[in-house]
Amino acid sequence: MNHLIKQQIVRLGKEANLPRPQALPLALLRIRTKPRAKEKLSPFEILYGRLYAVQGGTAPIQVGEETLHGYMVALNKQLREIEKYVAGTQNRELDGPVHDVQPGDFLYVKSFAEKPLEPQWEGPFQVLLTTFTAIKIKEQKAWIHHSQVKKAPEGIWKVTPGDNKLKLKLTRNNK
Repeated sequence: MNHLIKQQIVRLGKEANLPRPQALPLALLRIRTKPRAKEKLSPFEILYGRLYAVQGGTAPIQVGEETLHGYMVALNKQLREIEKYVAGTQNRELDGPVHDVQPGDFLYVKSFAEKPLEPQWEGPFQVLLTTFTAIKIKEQKAWIHHSQVKKAPEGIWKVTPGDNKLKLKLTRNNK
């Protein structure tokens, strides 16, 4: 991009005998309004949906509702043409949640502090709020991305002494 700006400044300096500080805004304008080869649209057209309006043009100025209506129809047509090229580069909004976590569920949160011989997951914590991609628990101030949690298994584990003093029996009571 710097190379393009320098080229345009040099050209403007030769064409209009402008010093570099005065040629810079015109060089940027040329770059922003020049159509690109792939899309056949300028960055200005992609952003605003219309051609750059040149001041002092020879086109007659029309006033009235009919002109406004014609302009809006032409603008809509131009925007539909531009959408073909620009739609693939924009992010789409989510239609719904990307996780199955609901408020009241219990889940484990992944711990990023690597501690040897300690569990990688902390919890279980109860979910207070959810969005399409994030989860809020009471124990943390920040929201947690859904990819950093996993649901806790349902049911309550019960520990009972086994036959021997060294044995424990674990049972899960499903609700």
